[in-house]
Amino acid sequence: MAKIIHLVITLFFLTTFVFGGAIPDDMKAFAKTLRDICIAESGTMKEYIEKASKGEFTNDEKLKCYFKCLFEKLDLITEAGELDYEKMMDFAPKFLKQSAMKMIENCRSTTGTDLCDTAFKVNKCFQKTDPTTYFVI
Repeated sequence: MAKIIHLVITLFFLTTFVFGGAIPDDMKAFAKTLRDICIAESGTMKEYIEKASKGEFTNDEKLKCYFKCLFEKLDLITEAGELDYEKMMDFAPKFLKQSAMKMIENCRSTTGTDLCDTAFKVNKCFQKTDPTTYFVI
């Protein structure tokens, strides 16, 4: 399962950044499914997700837990309940490794009051570090 997720994420990055956003339908479907699952689990509003994609992070507990859900579904949380930055680096395609490394180096010490808050703050930090590469599923 993790290999499938890795492949989908890599292809998503590749098509988004190399081919100017021409994302194949199967990857759009995967991203939509993941988004829908995490919206249902967290109860956040789509509007907040769209704003976050543009760098406007609404301080909302449900949005915070949406980010945690994404990390969980992408298997980026360790058994100890911490974000798995090494796995994030493994998932990053080669052409984004430098950007991913910069985001992780700048943000890995970011913590919150709980895992939802940490996921939210890390995403804010990622966006601030590299707004041209950052996006929200």
